[in-house]
Amino acid sequence: MKSLFLILTTVLTLNHVQSQNVANYILELESNTKWDAVEATWAPLRNAWVAESKKRNTAQTTAGLLLSFESNLKWTSVEESWKTNRDKWVANCEKATSNAQVAGLLIELESYIKWTAVDEKWKTRRDAWIKELK
Repeated sequence: MKSLFLILTTVLTLNHVQSQNVANYILELESNTKWDAVEATWAPLRNAWVAESKKRNTAQTTAGLLLSFESNLKWTSVEESWKTNRDKWVANCEKATSNAQVAGLLIELESYIKWTAVDEKWKTRRDAWIKELK
């Protein structure tokens, strides 16, 4: 019984760590996104969003943070093809139940964000960021 408890505790702890890590990666992408790439409405929301990103979040909450960030990106900041793929992506975010799903959705969103919308340092960080998320 004690072994089962330890295994369950370990799994739950890892789930939180992974969830927190995914939230940190969302925060990192957002931090490397230029202010002119997001809607003006993002500025007053950002502090609360950052605070929420640092909490103990479930995969569903983390997916909500990702949706919130995406919904404040300007259309000019993403590739034209995002318009046709976005609805399916949003639906997948809304039904995400695992950190791996949220990480995949984050990578997908990032792939549509234009280089002109991110800081120069993102261009050198991106490949490692993707590898860490996979």
